[in-house]
Amino acid sequence: MHQRVLTLAAKCIDAEKYTKPWLDFVFRYGNGTTTGGNMNNLLIESIDRDGMGNEAAPDYNSGWLSNFIGLAEALHGYTIKDTNISYDMFNNPKFKKMFLCMYNLVISDIFTPKIGDTSQTGDAIVLAKPDLLLTAYEVYGDYVYAQAIYDLMEGKVSSINSGIFTKNPEAIQGKILADIEYYGEYQPKSLTLSGYGFSVIKNRTTFNSVATQPLENNSLSAKNLTFSTEAFLTLSDTEAKFSSAKKGDVLHIGFSWQYVKQTYEIILNTAGNGSGKVNVYIDGKLLQSDVSIENISNLFFTKTISLTTGYHMITLETLSKETSLSLQGILFTMQSSGERSSSVSKTVETTAALYYGINHGHGHKDSLNLFLYAFNVDLSPDMGNPEFKNASNPHRYQVVMTTLSHNTVVVDEYSQNVSIDVGTTRHFTDGEYVQLIDGDATDAYAQCSLYARTVATVKISESDAYILDFFRVKGGSQHKYSFHVTQTKDVRAEGLNLVKQVDGNGKFVGSYAGEHVEFGTISYGSESLKNSRGYQWYNHVERDSNPSACFSFDWTIDDIYKYSTNVNEDIHLKMTMLGDYDEVALTDGVPPRNKVGNPTSMDYVFITNAGRNLESAFVSVFEPYDSANGSAIQSIEEVEITQDGKAVHSYLIKAVKVTLNNGRIDYIVCSYDTKSIYRIGDLFDFCGYFGVYTVSGEKTMTWLHDATLLGEMKTSTALTGKIHSFTKDLALENSILVSFDQTGISADSLAGLYLKGDPNASKNPFYEILSAAKNKDGTYTLNIGDISLISGYENSANPAQGYLYQVYENQKFSIARTEMAGDINALKLTQPVSTITAVTLSHEIQKGAKKGDFVGYLFAVDSAVTDLKSLPAYTFLLDETSPDASYFSIEGNKLMMNKDSDQSTYTITLFAQSGNEKGYFAQKLLIRQTSKDQYYYTFDPSLLVLTQSSIGNNGDGKDKQKDDPSGASPLLYVCIVGGVLLIIGCIVVFILKKEKDNIT
Repeated sequence: MHQRVLTLAAKCIDAEKYTKPWLDFVFRYGNGTTTGGNMNNLLIESIDRDGMGNEAAPDYNSGWLSNFIGLAEALHGYTIKDTNISYDMFNNPKFKKMFLCMYNLVISDIFTPKIGDTSQTGDAIVLAKPDLLLTAYEVYGDYVYAQAIYDLMEGKVSSINSGIFTKNPEAIQGKILADIEYYGEYQPKSLTLSGYGFSVIKNRTTFNSVATQPLENNSLSAKNLTFSTEAFLTLSDTEAKFSSAKKGDVLHIGFSWQYVKQTYEIILNTAGNGSGKVNVYIDGKLLQSDVSIENISNLFFTKTISLTTGYHMITLETLSKETSLSLQGILFTMQSSGERSSSVSKTVETTAALYYGINHGHGHKDSLNLFLYAFNVDLSPDMGNPEFKNASNPHRYQVVMTTLSHNTVVVDEYSQNVSIDVGTTRHFTDGEYVQLIDGDATDAYAQCSLYARTVATVKISESDAYILDFFRVKGGSQHKYSFHVTQTKDVRAEGLNLVKQVDGNGKFVGSYAGEHVEFGTISYGSESLKNSRGYQWYNHVERDSNPSACFSFDWTIDDIYKYSTNVNEDIHLKMTMLGDYDEVALTDGVPPRNKVGNPTSMDYVFITNAGRNLESAFVSVFEPYDSANGSAIQSIEEVEITQDGKAVHSYLIKAVKVTLNNGRIDYIVCSYDTKSIYRIGDLFDFCGYFGVYTVSGEKTMTWLHDATLLGEMKTSTALTGKIHSFTKDLALENSILVSFDQTGISADSLAGLYLKGDPNASKNPFYEILSAAKNKDGTYTLNIGDISLISGYENSANPAQGYLYQVYENQKFSIARTEMAGDINALKLTQPVSTITAVTLSHEIQKGAKKGDFVGYLFAVDSAVTDLKSLPAYTFLLDETSPDASYFSIEGNKLMMNKDSDQSTYTITLFAQSGNEKGYFAQKLLIRQTSKDQYYYTFDPSLLVLTQSSIGNNGDGKDKQKDDPSGASPLLYVCIVGGVLLIIGCIVVFILKKEKDNIT
């Protein structure tokens, strides 16, 4: 940029006479070229408190820092010669915020929300740049930059350096790793960017799993195996020599299998000098009995085996008095195609986000647009960049930029008719159980007195959540709620009688504009290129003009970009709508058609209300799930609300009942009438903004935000007070001095809450309180960190007149609080994901089984285990609801008969849990009856005698016995024992001879 060129010239001269006026010109108000470089105005007025430029689209905002950084680096640490005059941009808090602004938008590690003209429909893009973050890290030294760099580079920081002019360029790598070691890796969190107008709530968990890639046949050498035996065993890098002097000795051979489930033929690669016979087991289950190993080079078996990812164990049980074997490795031959795992961790993130920022320029008419992500897929993507960014492309003006193509509400059929810079954050809170966003963009429609949306997530389990959406509109004569999903395989609708818009031959005709308006018609009736509802761009129309009060769409997602690499089953998104509406339509919308990889079409649902002085509350529940686990929700219904015994039908308050399959019931209430007391479902009373009342059997739990009453739970109102002063200069640390109307407030309790100022006095004054301190005079100092309270200049052309601010002295404020009470166990937040990948039962059921009979041993295959030494204790439980559970009981790792039975087959479901997991792995087992003799050996992990954890890890190539720290050779023991016996023999002979001589 030209400002940088002038700056470098001024710096080279380095004389106050020339340098100061040149640099003053760079920062002076002007047109950017001839009248002034305008840098101060750009930093103060165009950059918001979150570090974003005056663009809606992240694609465009991301370029601002790249343009500024050269100028900033040139001035960093520089003062004009013989003066203390500095123009260091790094001291400007808004410039500092620019470094993290793109990183703050990252969702599910790979996405940036497609706000405005950003990338294309549903693809993954991360606009945060590690090199820019590295600059910030070197300047500010804050560990959060190290975490961001480490995260973006997936821990591979060896390519980072500080540049060729640094004495030790690679030293920065060690500093980053040291910060990661001390502070840990970055943990993505929910956040609100009130300056930009974007809030995101994330339900995120990480667990062990696998990603896959193609695999061919495989082999494991002896050094990749671990062994356990009480018999004699010697080990080297190339083979394990086993010998047994009695029948019934056991050799356990463990191996880690980092591949997805497939069927294999297994071959034991032996030296050909063995002797005796063995029974061979895999994971506790008999593979083949009576196997001769007499002088056989490779042991083949009659059965194939199915291996899942995890740690497996082959067991050899000796059948002969003298048995020996030299094992050199194991060969695996695929019987079907396999895949190799390329990772052992997986992150699941169910995310909802709301945008209520700039809706003009490179933005779209999309205020209060909803974003949904799950299973590493953008479930409902914005269309992104148009086909062509020109003034004549109809798809751009009539589809991409319109309100109708976004997940929001269209008022009176046309797009939002007022350009806004940012809406209002009414509420925001995050937590372990419930998180919510409450955004307001009433100014987007001139005819509306309310246009606001509450989005909340409620946890189902450690990794899953459902999303609630309450969209309220007042004003105008028609409200149309629009929602769409990415490309799908199919959709199933319930509670609707959808009538297809077809001709006499059953062929779809027309568009959403009518059966006589063809798809893509640019102008018709009173509509033109830039004055169009856009209805003509949606086809394959199906309508229900009398929908039920509860209906749903369940889409099977087509992951066209293949981002959900860790999901082996179909991904679903189910949307359930509650309320009385005039019409529901299901249509197809077409994203930009010249972007390679874009979805070919996306399903759009339009839900319409009409009437004079219209008031609408659109209530919906979204649940992402996969077909392997199925939907966790049994039913969703609207709850009756009463007041003084009379039914209440108001768009201001709505209540929903969500019943889960595990028996948990959630009652969710959202009200914009925060002063009145309402009765919810004749179950509990409520007063306030938002509450969740959870029931599970006899247990209840309550959660509320900005509310005073929920059932038996009563709390105080939101904190209120007055602002006395605040940080008025450009500073990297900022605070607000306040006094409260309430007394006895703990300063520590304020951290993590949000101060909301008067939105009518400034642009969305909503600030997170990082910490607080109580002063001697009873006031409180609220620390808001590096968020500047400066919004611009009083006079852009004359900065000397001072700044404009987001808050002012004597301005009132409020701080909403969140409270939770009751029995946390009511939530049943069990972890459905486990490192266990399979459970095997060693035996079938003997014919004529009696109560108390032993059936078989249970063995868990665990992807977190790396050798026999690390086998954890496992807990096995029966699912009592499975068909034949009553026939069985479990004792440790033994399955026992619980009553007499002579059935031919049994079906049960087992739950397995490792010692370090919260949740259980579930597996259905089909057990057959057998009349054949069965072979048993007792497997108990606690009885394992570990010979060696891993051959070759000690690096010296020497044999090593676990219980012999000396590392002596077994041959030495034989020599020592032999020598001792020889000495004892000589002593005995000597004594006998002596005794004989005495007798004589």
